Amino acid sequence: MISSEMHQPKKSLLFIIAVLLIFPIPQIAIDLYLPSLPSMVSYFNTTSYYSLLTLTFYLLSLGIAQLIYGPCSDRWGRKPVLLAGIVIFFIGSIACVMASSIEQLIIFRVIQGFGMGCGLVVASAILGDSFTGKPLAKMTTWSSTIFSLSVLLAPLLGGYLQTVSGWRANFIFMASGGGIVFLTTLFFIPETNKQKDASALNLYKVIRNYFSIVSNIRFMCYVICLLFGYSLGITFNVVGPFLLQNIFHLSVMYSGIMLFLTGMAYLAGTLSNNHILNFFTVNTAILIGIMIMLGSAISLLFSGLAGWFTPLSIMLFTCLSIFGVGFIFPNCFAKGLEFFPEKLGSASAIISSAGLVGVSLVGGIVARISIHSAIALGVAFFIEAVGCLISYVFIKISYASSKA
Repeated sequence: MISSEMHQPKKSLLFIIAVLLIFPIPQIAIDLYLPSLPSMVSYFNTTSYYSLLTLTFYLLSLGIAQLIYGPCSDRWGRKPVLLAGIVIFFIGSIACVMASSIEQLIIFRVIQGFGMGCGLVVASAILGDSFTGKPLAKMTTWSSTIFSLSVLLAPLLGGYLQTVSGWRANFIFMASGGGIVFLTTLFFIPETNKQKDASALNLYKVIRNYFSIVSNIRFMCYVICLLFGYSLGITFNVVGPFLLQNIFHLSVMYSGIMLFLTGMAYLAGTLSNNHILNFFTVNTAILIGIMIMLGSAISLLFSGLAGWFTPLSIMLFTCLSIFGVGFIFPNCFAKGLEFFPEKLGSASAIISSAGLVGVSLVGGIVARISIHSAIALGVAFFIEAVGCLISYVFIKISYASSKA
């Protein structure tokens, strides 16, 4: 292993930057326009439910597309598949700018999501093709850091763009980002898949491969736990801008700052998780995160019942809940991958896709029930925390059964 790491060809800085630029784009397309949602409701003369479907269908399309791009990149190579996906995303972004109705915007967001489904899957494969061992671990850390920064900064930038130029500016920015990534990919990323698999798109083989993964009960328990944890963050992303702007009458910029704080809470959770893992097992760290989620949800619920319904109370308990998610998401992802060391790409795609498809459905449900109080938000958080806890219980039962 040491020898293989020492003899890896040195990659150019431009190549590394070009690959890392791909990772934040899918998340920016989620977080950038969130502060604009209330304004979009007024512009299109629609309801919050239909405006939130622009997020729900983007996530759904993004999740499904990941299952397609992986095998395609194995068959035809990373670069052409990546370029094709970016072009689709760019076209979808331009179409969003030109949308004249909420129905058109929803359709164009589906196109965006399908295009950018290539991002995480193919970019991760490029890193896997190009690095091994510690260099790969370092590159993965850099990609995670840049991804986290996009979660933090996108709502702030989106709030500013909305204040200065309106909601269309967010999609102009997305299109510009897609254009830049297309050019850097075209000129600075060579084809890294040197062993293309002619049978990668064999439908029977793909289905059999995916079925062998999802039929593992313990794997699916980790995926479901991850899904409920991720859903908590999406729940606030869906209802937060409306609560803060329509109920508390905060400005778009303040709404962006509040979303920035939730990103900080998640980052703090992941950093704390890294420290906790020096003393506890991964499963124990997951349980700690679940208990933080559950305690924060109950506190938010009781604060609503006690009449303490302020931006401070909402943000305090939301940030604490999302801090707990910082323990759950990375650990469940890592534990899920442990079951399939020979199928890491497929397992990773299923975890990502299941998470995105699941939270898209949760987002649709949350949009439909219209959360406008601390009590309702607390109930939603509580249900998601209990979902994590039930999944964890089944994980422990499965471990106990395997030892019996």
